[in-house]
Amino acid sequence: RVSRVSEVHCVGGGTLLLWLLLRAKRLPSRIGRVVIHGPIVLPTAESCSQWAREAAPQYIASDYEWRRQALCLGLAGALRPPEQEWLAPVLRTIASGQSGELALDMLRYRDRWEAAGRLTYGAPPSEEWDCEEAEWCFVWPEPPDQPEPATAAVLRRQEQLLSSLDVA
Repeated sequence: RVSRVSEVHCVGGGTLLLWLLLRAKRLPSRIGRVVIHGPIVLPTAESCSQWAREAAPQYIASDYEWRRQALCLGLAGALRPPEQEWLAPVLRTIASGQSGELALDMLRYRDRWEAAGRLTYGAPPSEEWDCEEAEWCFVWPEPPDQPEPATAAVLRRQEQLLSSLDVA
């Protein structure tokens, strides 16, 4: 676990990732300096879809799909290990159609960093911007080709939860 972070640079969905890491208590809540390169990606279907239009258009999601995925990810019983319990309230909020509350929570972090003089905005990355221009680079493993099959009981529970939602 990290005990001190002097500086964080957020690019693309990095603001969303930073917020999730803070919610999961994987980073200390006091960060020396936060630099945001480009637009902030909020934890809402609209904001993530806007980001995806530029990065990966095939992943654009409607509000209904956003809510449905929150159910599929955790409210149907998939979040069993204690290290994943922090995500349950986030998923519950999304599934109930209250993503705006999560966006406000994320913006409160931004406002706190700004008020403390610890937030700056850097230039958005250009087309040519890559890891060689920066002093660091993270490489994430590729996702598996096929998701693991869900059990019939989990699928039934997901359907029950979905049918109980009042979706317009």
